[in-house]
Amino acid sequence: MPHIETRKDGKLFWIIFNRPDKLNGLTQEMMVQITKAFYDADEDPESAITVLTGNGKLFTAGADFSAEAMMGGGMQDKYRNSKKQSKNFRPEKGNYANFKHWIDAMIVHSKPIVALVNGPAAYFYCPFSVIGLCAEGCSSYIFPRSFGYAAAAKLALFSEKVPAQEAHGFGMVTKVIPHDKFEQETTEILNRWKELSPLSMKTTKRLMRSEEEIGKLMHVNKIEHDNIIDLMQNEQTIERIMTRFNKKSKIMGNLPLVQNVAEFLEKSKTKEASRTDISFAEFLNCIREMNKRCFRNANDQGEYLCFAINKNDVDGVFWKQRLRIRCFKINSQTSCAVAQKDLSLDEFMNAYSMHKAMQSTNDDLMARSIEILGDGSVDGQCCICMDNTNEVSIFSK
Repeated sequence: MPHIETRKDGKLFWIIFNRPDKLNGLTQEMMVQITKAFYDADEDPESAITVLTGNGKLFTAGADFSAEAMMGGGMQDKYRNSKKQSKNFRPEKGNYANFKHWIDAMIVHSKPIVALVNGPAAYFYCPFSVIGLCAEGCSSYIFPRSFGYAAAAKLALFSEKVPAQEAHGFGMVTKVIPHDKFEQETTEILNRWKELSPLSMKTTKRLMRSEEEIGKLMHVNKIEHDNIIDLMQNEQTIERIMTRFNKKSKIMGNLPLVQNVAEFLEKSKTKEASRTDISFAEFLNCIREMNKRCFRNANDQGEYLCFAINKNDVDGVFWKQRLRIRCFKINSQTSCAVAQKDLSLDEFMNAYSMHKAMQSTNDDLMARSIEILGDGSVDGQCCICMDNTNEVSIFSK
């Protein structure tokens, strides 16, 4: 049974969280499915309103930080290759980026979005400061402008739980409905709204949320995402996540996160996750540091990674466009390369960040590093002979 259900009911397009046994905790695969569902709903010519809700007794418990959920990124390839995918849906490889893409899809959604937040004791909770992350989903921009600074700080800064009635008081929700009347009253409301003019609603929403505002929200979403990626590589954040979720939980069960935080970061190889605003001098320091770290962490076969760049890629305005980074696996006994792979700046910076994160978890750096190379064996070839000696600079030990 899919964890995200979609169905059409006249002018209503329903997107339903369907993981009630885990209180609709959101996995990475679910986020990919939700993103596609929002694009499907927006492109559907018959629907006028998009409705988001959850099966079971709770709307959603939020992001699922279990090992299985954090590592589940396989759905991107499935949708990328699907002939039925939405024309605007272009998922990228990586994990935490899935949430960003979901929010992007909601920002550009042209139809009204109605969230039916079900639950017998509904409250809103943003545990950013509890687990060491930061505001997400444009909340750093929307909360203070919509609810005022005090209410925004209570939610986003101090991670206080806000009951539904209080949330209604400062405008976070439109209406609070008793649990025993929730289905009846929401059905009546939606039946009224679906009789309204679809064209009128789309036009008015476009006027209320201008292209300039949409651009601002997209920018905020990216900035929040970039900051989350940075925080996910911080030792304090990793410790908080492990402490909070690496124990028995009614929602998530026993979560073995000690090694999987590093694996999650390793798989988060997206453009958003890298730091491409780096200067050439800073990049050279990173490559030197990476080579020293890899040299000190050779595997049992005496192999280690070494990163080289083209000597002509010198400091300049367009160095990022010209840059070519080659990763070699070196046999320390023969000083020969047994494998090689070309990397983009994004890929190198993700590998660099991955290594820094794994240092804090005592992970096997070389065992993980080998995965950077994948295929491309060049057994028996000398590292220097792989390219013209005059064109290659190697920043090692």
